[in-house]
Amino acid sequence: MNVLGRFTQWSVASRAQLILSREASQWSDNLPVKAFPPFGLNQKDIERLGQLPQRQDEPFRVVSIGRFLGWKGFALGIRAFAQFHREHPTSEYWLIGDGPEKEGLQKLAKELGCGDAVSFWGKLSRDQVLQRMAEVDVLMHPSFHDHWPTVVLEAMASGRPVVCLDIGGPSLMVQEDWGIKVPVDNLSQVINDLDQALLQLATNGEKRISMGLKGRVIVSENWSWEIIGEQMLNLYQEVINS
Repeated sequence: MNVLGRFTQWSVASRAQLILSREASQWSDNLPVKAFPPFGLNQKDIERLGQLPQRQDEPFRVVSIGRFLGWKGFALGIRAFAQFHREHPTSEYWLIGDGPEKEGLQKLAKELGCGDAVSFWGKLSRDQVLQRMAEVDVLMHPSFHDHWPTVVLEAMASGRPVVCLDIGGPSLMVQEDWGIKVPVDNLSQVINDLDQALLQLATNGEKRISMGLKGRVIVSENWSWEIIGEQMLNLYQEVINS
């Protein structure tokens, strides 16, 4: 039996809580469960990103960050941005990363008429990525399946709302107070809903700032390694004492 299996048996026998880093819904209702995030940000990064001012200048700027792979959804992001850009021609879309899909993505942006508004920054160091957060308004994360993407936390800590698909890890990390989750039914619906999400955030600066500030608080209070470590230590102590 693996370690998790042995720990599960021991937890049930001792009526202790089971410590998990995945969705509690996957476990029996009869088993007391305590879920912990599988990762976080260090306090120094949270404090650094927390100092970034809310952006209210033109142009409205969207960013997506990651490796250019099909399942990461960058093509979906470009299609949604192209639709949004027709109504907001001064807007910009920054793509940070590299990968085998880059050429195709550049071609797609040109074909959709937004090539001049889409900037490919290439692969940047983490420090450079965090610096870029100061220059954008929104993170669009259109990945089809992701576990717990760090970039979502970094955007939240920066006070930037997150637009993502309502699937996978991002859908658990993002709630309506600090981001917009788009349901996934079909391609045209997803593109339209991403477009509408960007529209909401571009035209309602008060909402955008409010969401950003809420996300910043959520990260500060829940997603630092120090807090996660302290919570886990307390729970282990409970288990030992029981």
